[in-house]
Amino acid sequence: PGETLDLDGVELLLRELGSDGRLVHLERFPARPARHRDLERPLPAAVAAAIGVDRFWTHQAQAIDLVRAGRSVVVATGTGSGKSLCYQAPVAEAVSAPVRPGTSLLIFPTKALAQDQLRAMLAMKVPRLAAAAYDGDAGQSERTWIRRSANVVLTNPEMLHHGILPHHERWARFLARLRYVVVDEFHHASAPSYRKVLSHFRPKFMLGLTATPDRSDAADLLALCDDNLVYECNLLEGVNRQLLSPFKYRAIRDVADYEHIPWRSGRFDIDELAQRLETEERSQQVYDEWLKANGPTSRAL
Repeated sequence: PGETLDLDGVELLLRELGSDGRLVHLERFPARPARHRDLERPLPAAVAAAIGVDRFWTHQAQAIDLVRAGRSVVVATGTGSGKSLCYQAPVAEAVSAPVRPGTSLLIFPTKALAQDQLRAMLAMKVPRLAAAAYDGDAGQSERTWIRRSANVVLTNPEMLHHGILPHHERWARFLARLRYVVVDEFHHASAPSYRKVLSHFRPKFMLGLTATPDRSDAADLLALCDDNLVYECNLLEGVNRQLLSPFKYRAIRDVADYEHIPWRSGRFDIDELAQRLETEERSQQVYDEWLKANGPTSRAL
């Protein structure tokens, strides 16, 4: 599963970077055979054909088996590792069921992510799938259709609080058949907005997906999914298993002036923060520190 990598383009980029000194070191690791596993119970033929996947990776199969068994799950794997398929398969099976078909609520932090996943799901041509994005861009007539007819709704926490929860009686048909709640970018799930959503629905099952499970505030994400972690590979383990190249951290003083950046709604103003960070002075500081640390001999791209 996953998109095909343009190897010719990668080689061309590496040669270009190496020709002018920007790439100072290149190390190649041998390919490893993929590990596959069959599902405990095969998907219905129509669903399997729509998904178009003959074999699942081990973490995908384990996640899907737990999902179908009604377990709450967190899948913590890297970008491009096929996390989306962990929910696409059971969601497709739920909407295609001939008896008691189920609905699914998919929560994404941004409208752009929801729209990307909506296009991916619609492209599968799943039988009986009626998926739609319920966000600020949806018109009034479209919102009415979604409430009455959609069986997969993709949205964001803000829209849930302002457009769904205050009017849950209009969503009675959808919520009565709610089978799955999926939270993408699950490292955001400890935020108050997400916790209100999860406590409101109290789903029998929830699937959390993230490539960055460790939060700086030490929030317990696993507790939201019954401490059921399907797959995780942290930084140290990745280095030891030769999935990542070893490296060292170096702390340097930040010249950015954070004291005078406005603080709004519990965080720095995004536009002001970007202006203070994206400066020539800050870039020059990082470059100078890199040179001090024997930059030309360091393994860095």
